[in-house]
Amino acid sequence: MRRSGKRPELDIKKTKIDELFHRFLNHPGVFEKLQEAHSLALRGINPLGDRHTKKEKELNDYPEEEKKSPRPPSPVGSPRGKRTDSSSSCELKNSFIYADPPRVRERIPQFYFPTGKPNEEALDPCRDFPDSSRSLIDFELFCDRAKLPRAWRILIPWSIQRDQEIQLFNERFLFIGNVPRYNLEVLWHEIEHITDLYLLFTRLVDGDDVINIDSPGMKTLILDLINSQPTIGYLKNSLNFHEPYARAVIERLAYNAHCWGRNLSAKMIKRANFLPALDYVFAPGSDVNYEPRFFSYEHFYVQYCEWFELDTRQRHLLTFNQLSRYSSHTVNPLVFRRMAHATNRYYTDGVDFGDFIWFIMSEEDKTHPTAVEYWFRILDYDGDGLINMYDLQQFYYEQVERISSFQREDDDFCFENKMDEILDRLGAAIEIDPNELAKGIRLEHLKRAKKQAAPLLDTFISLDKFVEAENAETSTTSETGNNFTPWQTFVRQKYNDLQEEEDRL
Repeated sequence: MRRSGKRPELDIKKTKIDELFHRFLNHPGVFEKLQEAHSLALRGINPLGDRHTKKEKELNDYPEEEKKSPRPPSPVGSPRGKRTDSSSSCELKNSFIYADPPRVRERIPQFYFPTGKPNEEALDPCRDFPDSSRSLIDFELFCDRAKLPRAWRILIPWSIQRDQEIQLFNERFLFIGNVPRYNLEVLWHEIEHITDLYLLFTRLVDGDDVINIDSPGMKTLILDLINSQPTIGYLKNSLNFHEPYARAVIERLAYNAHCWGRNLSAKMIKRANFLPALDYVFAPGSDVNYEPRFFSYEHFYVQYCEWFELDTRQRHLLTFNQLSRYSSHTVNPLVFRRMAHATNRYYTDGVDFGDFIWFIMSEEDKTHPTAVEYWFRILDYDGDGLINMYDLQQFYYEQVERISSFQREDDDFCFENKMDEILDRLGAAIEIDPNELAKGIRLEHLKRAKKQAAPLLDTFISLDKFVEAENAETSTTSETGNNFTPWQTFVRQKYNDLQEEEDRL
């Protein structure tokens, strides 16, 4: 029988070896030398001294031929073929002996500035400001020293009133206060790190990184324009029109910025290119009517007159039934049944002046990207993100029923024939198979189509434009030979008609 367990002589040897190793480590001076060698190795110094370097020097004194081993080359597959020469083995040994010095981490300069890149050369703009000021001219000079647009002069005291609770404006948003320099220094200390103009603009207007549509700061800015711009001096004493004009400017900004909510971000304002237009209308010798996107008084005049004709009860809120009378009932009635649920801009019981601006601009210029999305939301009857044939059929039959009084053949208004024509034109414009479009038209399809989008939308929305296209035997918009948008063309013609009507009265 075999005996289990370890042999006793092996245990005795292991115990003896451990005892000898323990005595070696406890020998005086051994532990200190090991610590010293370890610290030298960490600093990249060879702890063995010149022994290896001397051997390497002797090896390097031999000619190149004698440095190599005198053995013949090993056969393929032999373990000897993988051995290295003495120099490479020495390098391998030194790679373990020498430790790389610790790397010094380079400081990466800051490359992301959420509020804009700081201007280290900026001087203190409050230094030459008077101890107290009641004049907006002082704030113009402050803007010059702070390298801000002069058009922002009214926003400086407005921000001080809002943030520091000092009464500087009356109930009509007119500047009446006296601003001490200390309060200006407090404001500047809070905003001097914001060098992005669009972020700084939102901060001064509304105290945040967004501007609410109903912000009193925007109204204050526009009222300062009314009081300082000679080309709209006739509006200065017409106090009843200050609020509508300010609302028109703000809504046109939201429309061009593609803002469907109630808050305008700095990115949206930049996308609409609003600040250059603001600088232009405040510049000496400028005319607001030459700035058609936001500030034109002629555009506001047409919008307000169209609104006033519909608001017969003077409630400042139109019902959808009243709105349907626009342009002599030429807009498809299904549009007004869909408005409150599709666009997210209307009250459940009516339309205010700001919402009417979106409606009239979208109706008269269906080439604008915001107008394309406006009508897409309404035509998307089931809200699934696709305009399918069923959605279009509902609107088209409503159009055909309204023009049944015209002496036309039924085939001219066959839905299938009309859809084949529309899908062929749309597919050719965006290079997509019409059979794929028949499964559903997406918003991106209409935006890519550009010129083809407007006649397509008119077919289902605007009766007069639909009939005009049918009579002309084309579904494309006519070229006017100028750079005016359809909205600008409409405003010019309507404004001249209103002026002639006023002259007759």
